[in-house]
Amino acid sequence: MIAGRAESTSALTCIIDNQPAHDAYLRWGYTVMGEIKHATALFVYGTLQFDAVLEALLGRIPKRATASAPGWRAAALVGRVYPGLVAAPGYASPGLRLTDLSRRERGILDAFEDDRYDLREVELTSGGRGLAYVWPDGDVCGENWDAEQFKALHLQEYAARCARIAPRLAAEAGL
Repeated sequence: MIAGRAESTSALTCIIDNQPAHDAYLRWGYTVMGEIKHATALFVYGTLQFDAVLEALLGRIPKRATASAPGWRAAALVGRVYPGLVAAPGYASPGLRLTDLSRRERGILDAFEDDRYDLREVELTSGGRGLAYVWPDGDVCGENWDAEQFKALHLQEYAARCARIAPRLAAEAGL
């Protein structure tokens, strides 16, 4: 019954990774209208490795673990303080695996990275796979991005900028 009228069908929304709830709905006679997929971790290799940036954008520090992506490198980009992940046989880009991002937080990070990056699944040496923001092409320097140099020269100002734009990013993400 919805607002005093009988409904011929109803829908339930289940949190994506809630397999026990999914199984219970089937036992109770509901029809599942789509596949339940487990959320994939996000592999970050540049500015999103820094607590100050994550805190500024998301308001918290997600759970994370050290990881690397073989066959990729975090390349310095012409005129930018942030890197781009580019294919590079023989390399393994160091980074972090963020494992507990909410849908809202993923939307904010997607809006932050915007259309300049492609979201792709990459293999991780820590086991499994993760999604990563991959730089498509252009403006790639021959050298790798230097996280320590970024931390020393740009992190404070960059994190402050992230805090200023976070509300707009959340709005753009439709959250």
